[in-house]
Amino acid sequence: MRFSARNILRGSDREVSISQELAVLRQAENFRRLAALAWSRDTIYPKSEYIAGKSNGQCGVTNYGFGLWLSRLGIADVSQMFFEEGKIVTAAGAPVGDDHTWLRINNIDDGCTHPDLSLRFDLAGDQFPGIDVPEVVQYDDYFYPDPNTTSGNRVYQTARVTHFSEYDVSRFAGRVGRFMSNIDSLGA
Repeated sequence: MRFSARNILRGSDREVSISQELAVLRQAENFRRLAALAWSRDTIYPKSEYIAGKSNGQCGVTNYGFGLWLSRLGIADVSQMFFEEGKIVTAAGAPVGDDHTWLRINNIDDGCTHPDLSLRFDLAGDQFPGIDVPEVVQYDDYFYPDPNTTSGNRVYQTARVTHFSEYDVSRFAGRVGRFMSNIDSLGA
C-alpha cells in the first residue's frame, strides 16, 4: 500500500509515494502537535488535573482520536486497529503509569518486506515520569525490553483489548467528540 506525500526537495507541486508505515508515523507526529492544542477541560478524564498543553488525563481521547484520524485520512482501516487499556512498567518491572490507554494497529505495510507490522502508539505517555517523548511508538515484532537502558524501553502491559470499532465510546462521555471537534476547528 502506497500513499501520496509532498516531496519538499522537489517543490510543493510534486508528489512522491510513501509506505503506509511512514504515512502513519508522519501522522502520529502531526496529530500529537494538534492534540496538544485541542486538549481542554472538556476533553480531560474527569479524575485528572487539567494543565494547558499537557497530556495528563488525555490518553483516551488522544489515542482513540488518532485512530479516528487515520481512518478519516484513509491511511489505516479500523479493521486493523485495537484500543488497549492497561499500565506501563519499566523493562525491570517498576511501575510507570496505571490506568492508561493506547492504540495498536496491526498489518501495517512498510512498503518493502513487511506487510504485517504491528505498531503500538501512545501519544499521551509523556504524562508519566520517565517518558520524555510526545509520541511513543513500539514495533511489536522488534521490541525487546532491556532493563539496563534508563529511558525508552517501557513495557505496555495490556489488561483489556477491544477491537477499535467495538469500543464503547460512551465511556468517554462525549469527550472524544469534543476533542475531535477541537481538532477540526484547528483547520486540520
